[in-house]
Amino acid sequence: MNNKKNIFAIYFSGFLQGIALILYPAAGTIFTSADYHNLSSSEFGLLFTPQIIFVILASVSAPKLAAKYGMKKVLIWGLMANFLSMILFAASSVCIGTSSLPFWVLMLGTGMLGAGFGFTITALNPFAYHLFPGKEASAVTGMHIFLGLGTTAAALILNAFKSAEIWWGSGLVVAIPILLMIVFQWTLTLELPKEEDTNEDTGKKKIPLRIWLYAGIIFLYGFSEATFGNWAPIFLEKEAGFSAARAAIGLSVFWASITVGRLLFTFIALRFNTKKLYLLSPFLVALVFFFIPELKGDFAPLAAMALGGIGLSFFFPNTISIATDEYPAYAAIISGALVAAIQVGTGISANVIGALSESFSLGFVFQLSAIYGLITGILGLYLHFSQKN
Repeated sequence: MNNKKNIFAIYFSGFLQGIALILYPAAGTIFTSADYHNLSSSEFGLLFTPQIIFVILASVSAPKLAAKYGMKKVLIWGLMANFLSMILFAASSVCIGTSSLPFWVLMLGTGMLGAGFGFTITALNPFAYHLFPGKEASAVTGMHIFLGLGTTAAALILNAFKSAEIWWGSGLVVAIPILLMIVFQWTLTLELPKEEDTNEDTGKKKIPLRIWLYAGIIFLYGFSEATFGNWAPIFLEKEAGFSAARAAIGLSVFWASITVGRLLFTFIALRFNTKKLYLLSPFLVALVFFFIPELKGDFAPLAAMALGGIGLSFFFPNTISIATDEYPAYAAIISGALVAAIQVGTGISANVIGALSESFSLGFVFQLSAIYGLITGILGLYLHFSQKN
C-alpha cells in the first residue's frame, strides 16, 4: 500500500484535517466579538456540541461502513464533510447581523466538522499504521505530525485573512485543496491489509474492556487538549493582557509545539523505548495547567503553552499504536473509538469551561484542569502495568 501517491494522500489529508479542525476554535475572538458574530462565552462553548454528536456518529459507524464499502470511501466521505464545514465557516460572515442565524450556520459547520474529523481520522490512523511495517508507532505519529502542522497553520492562515479584513476567506482557501484531494483520492487504490476479513470478523466479536479503557484515557486527553486549543486565545487576551494578534500567536505556539513534540518522538521512537516519556507526559501537562495562570509577562505564558503542547504532543497517536499493537485485529474499531473519545472530551470540555467561565476566571478554570492530567496519568500507569506480555 505504501506507494508514493498513497503516502501523499494519507499524510496530506492529515494536514488538511488539522487546518479544518482548528479554524473554528482559532476564530473564537471573532465569533465572540460584538463587531462580528457577538456570541457569548456559553454560546461559544455550545458551538461545539454538534461536533461532539457527529464525531461520535461518524467514528462509531466508520468501521461498519468500512466493512461494507471500504475504508477509502470512509476517508472520502470525511473529506467531503470537511469541505462543507469550511464553506459554512465562510458563509457565516454573510449572516452577521441577522438575528441568531450566524450562530446556527456555525453550529451546522461544526457538525460537519465533527463528521469530517470522525470519518477522516478513523480512516487515516489504520492507513498510516500499515504504511511502514515494523515502524507502526512512528508511521502513525508521523501522520499526526502533519495533522499538527495543519493545526499550527490554521491560526496563522486565519490571522493573515483577518489582517486583510476578509477573515472568512480563510475558510474558502482551505476548502479548495480539500476538494482537490477528494478528486485525487478517487483515482487511488487505498486498502487495508485483509480489510474485508478483519472488519467482518471483529464486527461480530465483543470489544475487549481494555479498548474502552484506552478510549477513556483519550477522552481525558481531549479535555486537556481542548482547554488549551479552544480557550487559550481567549485566556491570553482577556486575562494575560495579550493583544488579539499575540493571543493567536500563542495558539500557534501551542500547536507548533505539539507538532515539534511529535516530530521528536517519531525519531526517538525509531531508536529508543519511549514508554517512560509516554507515562510521564500527562503529569507534565497537569503542572502546566496549574502554574500558567500565575505566569506574568510576554514570554512566560507562551513558554508554558509550548511546554503544554510538547506534553500532549505524542500521547494520542502513541495510545492508538499501543492499543493496536495489543489488539491488531481491532485496528479500525480502535481508531474509531479513540477518535470518538477525543472529540467527546474536546466537546464536553468546551461546554463545561464555557459554563464555568461565566462564574469563575479562566485562570482558575485552567488550574482546575490539572485534574485531567493527573487522572490521565494514573490511568495510563494502570494500563501499562496491567498489560499482559
